[in-house]
Amino acid sequence: MKLSVTVDRDEDGMWVVECPSVPGCVSQGKTKPAALKNIKEAIEQCLEVRAERGHLHNLQIRVLVCREEGQYLAHGLEMDLLGYGATEDEALRELTQAVQSQISFARQKKDDRLILFPAEKEYFDRWEAARTAALR
Repeated sequence: MKLSVTVDRDEDGMWVVECPSVPGCVSQGKTKPAALKNIKEAIEQCLEVRAERGHLHNLQIRVLVCREEGQYLAHGLEMDLLGYGATEDEALRELTQAVQSQISFARQKKDDRLILFPAEKEYFDRWEAARTAALR
């Protein structure tokens, strides 16, 4: 499973890594490689605990919306799910239904780890570029 993380250095020189897709999942290390290793373990532990408790209600999903071949496409990046529609709203509604179905399936199987299947990195890069452009 591949998830995007943010990496920053704090005032004490420690590397701090956070996974926005899994709210509250933060780790650190004396070196950047150590911090990245630690966040991988933290993500696994966070997801295991949430699966055991039966809730991922704080899940945040970035959505990339674009127009392709005459229709709108809404791509839920953390779950790699798609919604299509004649309008942006229709595509988002279809994506929402797909997300709800995937979560329902995971709950039925009693395994919330079945929820997160991130899209390829290029789509996260496109989302970040669109977000940066929108903030200008």
